[in-house]
Amino acid sequence: MTSGFENFNPRALFERNLNGAQRNSLLIGIIGMALLVFGLVVNRAQFFECYLEGFVFWGGMGFGFLLLLILHNATGGRWGLAIRPYLEAGSRTVQIMWIFFIPIVLGIPILYAWTRPEVQADLEGWATKSHYLNVSAWIFRAVLYFAIWIFYSMVCKAWNTPRKRRGQEEHGRLTTICCLGLLIFFITMSFAAIDWVMSVEPQWFSSIFGVIIIVGQGWSAFAFMVLFMAWIGGDRKAEIIPVKGLADLGNFMLMAVMLWAYTSFSQYLLIWSAQLPNETEWLIRRSHGGWGWIGFFLIMIHFFLPFFLLLFRKITRNHNRLAFVAVIMLLIHMVHDIWLIGPAFRENVGFPFVWMNAASMIGFGGIWIAIFIGYLKAVAPVELEHEPHPVTSGPVDRPHTARRPGLNPVGA
Repeated sequence: MTSGFENFNPRALFERNLNGAQRNSLLIGIIGMALLVFGLVVNRAQFFECYLEGFVFWGGMGFGFLLLLILHNATGGRWGLAIRPYLEAGSRTVQIMWIFFIPIVLGIPILYAWTRPEVQADLEGWATKSHYLNVSAWIFRAVLYFAIWIFYSMVCKAWNTPRKRRGQEEHGRLTTICCLGLLIFFITMSFAAIDWVMSVEPQWFSSIFGVIIIVGQGWSAFAFMVLFMAWIGGDRKAEIIPVKGLADLGNFMLMAVMLWAYTSFSQYLLIWSAQLPNETEWLIRRSHGGWGWIGFFLIMIHFFLPFFLLLFRKITRNHNRLAFVAVIMLLIHMVHDIWLIGPAFRENVGFPFVWMNAASMIGFGGIWIAIFIGYLKAVAPVELEHEPHPVTSGPVDRPHTARRPGLNPVGA
């Protein structure tokens, strides 16, 4: 019985010309960012809103790669072998995302209403909330989050070098660190989601909101990997990612779709069943005008469409078809992140999108992809040069065990 990895040649990726893709991505990103900076002159409030939305989506993709890398280090499994270079490259983008976070810090008074005295006077329970929602504590927590995430991205890279991978003792330490890292990541990212996204509407709270954000990050990371392989692979897609590995990615994409639907519906059900004014107001704000139509399309395209498409093996085992599904998933998740943040600033609008939404997503996307490709070129060739990939190093010779008298294997 074959494993599906027989034709896997990870070196094929680095035989492609990634320089052109990196250069084009960077150029597009610079143009998008230039347009977004122009928006700062036109409308400062809208600039910071759209900048936050772009950071949440593209920065969240890097956090999603970090989550998957920690998960694979903690659990192992064949599913992560073929995509290991992508996980490492994507997780390393976290090390410079703090630079792109600086404008959000500068825009705190505009983005977060809880910094304004007139809003604080109307907030229920502000005397208690103020111990958590204050600028100094907010910035301190952000620094702590990035320090932890950068630490794990560096640890996962350092321990994946050939010198470190040889010993079982070192491997056991990495597994222990990453098992703890899963818990730490979920805690820190949940609080980051509260600080950066949920607190734009400080009167609202959801205990499952952080999980929704984390699931979306994994969603984006899986979809981006599939799309990137199809884009850069050309006629050698099957060497870069074998069909079996592609099917695994398709299954993980399906898992992300179902997890997002479960957590989002749970949040909706809990809010409406509790009938608390502050919580229901959050949903009502996203159910009127153009935002209401976006909510309807999220149900149809963010869940039902990819869910049914990913049930078919003819799609999950075909590079181009699965890449088409990945495009849909990435685009609709962009819309989802805008839908989470936008209504807090622009309520009851007919058409919910503005041109700075596109500038932010294109600018962040181009620069993030260029950084990702740069790390990909630096990370994986070193790994492949010094140590054969586990799935291509041939069959494993297992020692023969002595047979117990009177016990014969089936078919002997």
